[in-house]
Amino acid sequence: MKSVFLSVVSFLTVFSSVNAASWVSSRETPSSINYFEGSFEDALKLSAETGKPILLEAHASWCGVCKKMASTTMLDGLVVETINASYIALNMDMEKGEGPELKQRYGISGYPTILVINVEGAIEKTIPGYVGAGDLVKELSIEKKSAPSGGCPLGGH
Repeated sequence: MKSVFLSVVSFLTVFSSVNAASWVSSRETPSSINYFEGSFEDALKLSAETGKPILLEAHASWCGVCKKMASTTMLDGLVVETINASYIALNMDMEKGEGPELKQRYGISGYPTILVINVEGAIEKTIPGYVGAGDLVKELSIEKKSAPSGGCPLGGH
């Protein structure tokens, strides 16, 4: 009886430490992109409310390059962090649901294609084809504008 009790206690100790470690690590770096699950129009409304642009991942179910990019680039920690922090992400099959209308609206002619769409619904950037993680992060990094140099903005100093 004592050995059964010790086995249960050991199992629970190991299990809880593994769960705690995975919980902590998953909080440090998200493992996947938080895709918006509503319609494109709802994403536009949220974009206007938050000021975040939409990142539309346009793909087709038959596209091998799209699948490769989804399983490599889009799982990279820095890519995930960049997109989750700065964009409303939509992952859309362009041959289903809203896809065909958006394909025509935005002139998408190949897959994969990533579009950055501003709060007004206009394309800010088009990233066609397969892109590696480092290049995608560079493409998506939002430049921070620094204060103009050349003296005190109030003058007189």
